[in-house]
Amino acid sequence: MQKMTKTQLRKRWSDANFVDQLTIPRDRMPKPSELGGLDLRGVPKLANGEPFWHFAIRDAATQDIDLSFGDGCLIISGSSVSKLCLEEFRKGSDGVKRRI
Repeated sequence: MQKMTKTQLRKRWSDANFVDQLTIPRDRMPKPSELGGLDLRGVPKLANGEPFWHFAIRDAATQDIDLSFGDGCLIISGSSVSKLCLEEFRKGSDGVKRRI
């Protein structure tokens, strides 16, 4: 992963080309197979606005998700997530039957 400042991480989300190149869907909740190895550092309004209204980790066993310096609502339900990085992730999160 390329090292970036907090400001750079947050600004990249306003770049339509960056958002369009992401490998996870924006119009529906991601499937468990679509969750591994995600660099979502700096993501704004996770599960609470654009670009990821529908983001949740449900019934998945996955790893390597980086949400550092982002904000929003992280929903983890019935899942096991290893190597989840939440450095300075702001706002609330919710989890039911999860192992992190």
